Amino acid sequence: MKDRDPEKERESGPGGREPGEPSRLEQLEVMRSESPGDRDLRYFLAHEYLQRQRYAEALAELEEYFRSGEDEGMGFKMRATCLFHLGRSEEARACLREGIDAALRHHHRDLAADIEESLAHLFPEA
Repeated sequence: MKDRDPEKERESGPGGREPGEPSRLEQLEVMRSESPGDRDLRYFLAHEYLQRQRYAEALAELEEYFRSGEDEGMGFKMRATCLFHLGRSEEARACLREGIDAALRHHHRDLAADIEESLAHLFPEA
C-alpha cells in the first residue's frame, strides 16, 4: 500500500484536486444550473448531497428526479434515507416499501433484498 503524502495532498487539494479546481459536487451544481431538466444529473447531485449528509438538499433533488420519470429502486432507498434523517419516519417506511416493489418490478432482486435489509434495520418492528 502506498503511503499518503500529506504535503502533496495540501498542494493538490482534497481528493487529489488541483487548487481552485471545483469539487464533484460543485461541478454537478453547475451542470444542473445549465441543464435543469437532466434527470440523471438530479440523481447524481442527490447522491453527492446524501454522502455529505445534506438531507434536505438531497431530498429536493430526488423529488425533481421522481417528477420526471420512474425509478427502479435505488432512488427510493436514497429518498427514504433522507426522509428518515429529516424525522419523517412514516414517509421513509412507505418509501422503502415502494422501492422494494419498484426493484422487483424491474427484476432487481438483489436491490429489493438490500432495500428490505434497510427497512428491517431502520424499522425493526416492521
